Amino acid sequence: KEGDRTEITRGALFSHADAVRECAELALRDDEQVMAAGEPGGLCTWDETNHETLVFGGQAMLSFLAKDTKVLRRRLHPELVVALESLGFTVGEDIGRPKYPHHDILSRLTGVSRGEGDATKLLQGGFCLTADGLLKLVAIYVRARCGVPVVLQGECGVGKTHMLRFLCAWLKAELCVLDVHGGTTEDDIEGVFKEAEEIIAKGHVEEVFVFLDEVNTCAHMDLICEAVCSRSLHGRRFDDRIRVLAAANPHRKRTKEVD
Repeated sequence: KEGDRTEITRGALFSHADAVRECAELALRDDEQVMAAGEPGGLCTWDETNHETLVFGGQAMLSFLAKDTKVLRRRLHPELVVALESLGFTVGEDIGRPKYPHHDILSRLTGVSRGEGDATKLLQGGFCLTADGLLKLVAIYVRARCGVPVVLQGECGVGKTHMLRFLCAWLKAELCVLDVHGGTTEDDIEGVFKEAEEIIAKGHVEEVFVFLDEVNTCAHMDLICEAVCSRSLHGRRFDDRIRVLAAANPHRKRTKEVD
């Protein structure tokens, strides 16, 4: 009925307002907790958020993904949950054992169809598509496609570059990596984007990902910020088919030792 649909929609809006309020409260973490953690303020780690994702696909596919499905269900209006489940949708399915396999969800989201056998052969089988990995790939892919700056933060050797290699292999895209360090020059930064533009010009791939690793070690942070946030170098915008991502080592606040 029309009245029921109106109530469900209103309930969904209230649920969204509650979620926004919770996010705002999470952002206002106590300064003492921030100091104790040795982290900069205003940043939430991957484990601090639930990564709730709504995935649409063909043939009436609708998936509600989250790290903790119980938290997801609590944040939705009960009547909305009942209405969706009455239509055959699973609200808050177990990400470890979803209704649709991980490779199927990624296929529908990216538009690049790959079967389970094909997916496991990427990178010679060197990447395992886990539930947590799926959520991370979805987060990176959606932001990159929407033009939202993406900066990964993690210790060396945790697999940031390898995960991006898998994503590019999945998308049939090229990946250009610049390992940034204290001696990296502006010419080095411009060079990796020139390489990406040359690949695009050849027409063999539809998009190129440029990954600037360990950008916090570079002296030319202004140029890197321009590339990541404004998609340009020295005021010159580069091709829209070039996706820019960066990575930084975790920030640690050093406290002065007291004798």
